[in-house]
Amino acid sequence: MTLAGENQPVTLILEARNYTIARGQNRAYGAAGVLGNQLVFLQSNLCSGTGAYTWTLTDNSLRFTMIGDPCPGRSEVLHGATYIKGTG
Repeated sequence: MTLAGENQPVTLILEARNYTIARGQNRAYGAAGVLGNQLVFLQSNLCSGTGAYTWTLTDNSLRFTMIGDPCPGRSEVLHGATYIKGTG
């Protein structure tokens, strides 16, 4: 999924138990899981700490609202962001 309206493309890849966030040459990855309406990000290669977000999915748009996240880079590209599902 790609962040809508971002000058520098941000790509979010969500798999069954893992995630990758790519922005330019920077790449963060780690474990992720769903708990009800929360998506939890943990074990990042770039920072320690667990981030929790609520999420909504409408058509091909995924939007996040931060509950709490100690990782500033991750929260910058997730909180309030809307990602659009790509074809690849």
